[in-house]
Amino acid sequence: MTGASLPILPNSALNAVSLPPACETLLNALTDGVCVQTLDSRIVKANPAFAAMVGLPLDEIIGHTCAEVFGCANETGALPSFCAREASTVNHESASEEINGRLPGQRLRARISPVLNENGAVTAYVMVVRNVTDVVAREREQARVEQLAR
Repeated sequence: MTGASLPILPNSALNAVSLPPACETLLNALTDGVCVQTLDSRIVKANPAFAAMVGLPLDEIIGHTCAEVFGCANETGALPSFCAREASTVNHESASEEINGRLPGQRLRARISPVLNENGAVTAYVMVVRNVTDVVAREREQARVEQLAR
């Protein structure tokens, strides 16, 4: 599903989050991809690094589910477990997963953390994504070398 674009959804309070300018500047300065998801997995905020990692402009990301953005919404059994609706709301702990990116051969490491309100209820999720394509390639090569040495 690489190269496919998503429809641009109308901007509304349900699919857009505004931050104070200083927070927006910090978010945009991060080299890791960051997005904020609602409980139903819709992305309401993302930084430019996230957009670059998934190969889509921000206006095609905001308002869509993580499965749509990562290109696995229509693949049976391919729904990443990090999607907000799949993430645990019981233990309130962060979880990590390594997934295929939208770009050919791309590997991403995603860590999702719940955002809790003052009562301890999960109100949203923050996902931090790092491109680990080169790391995975080195790990595979190291494993291959070790296997050959046996």
